[in-house]
Amino acid sequence: MLPAKHSCIIIGNTSLLIRCAKCLISSDWEIKWIGSSDPKVIAFCRQEDIPIITDSSSYKTELCSTEYDYLFSIVNDVILDLEMISSA
Repeated sequence: MLPAKHSCIIIGNTSLLIRCAKCLISSDWEIKWIGSSDPKVIAFCRQEDIPIITDSSSYKTELCSTEYDYLFSIVNDVILDLEMISSA
């Protein structure tokens, strides 16, 4: 039996987020979506066919309606409230 695939959501900006996402992809993680307003991250998501959410006011709704294992906040300037963090 194959081990279960880990899933995650990433919120943040900069090339550090992109490098981390590439590491996760190469380790066979499923990235449910990425939240970012960074043009380079948005381009990366389009290239990798990863859903992108650019409006930070939508993060809470999306976090609460998505099943995932881990939430990564990488160079993120958006404050995530307790409900958002505890939804993982």
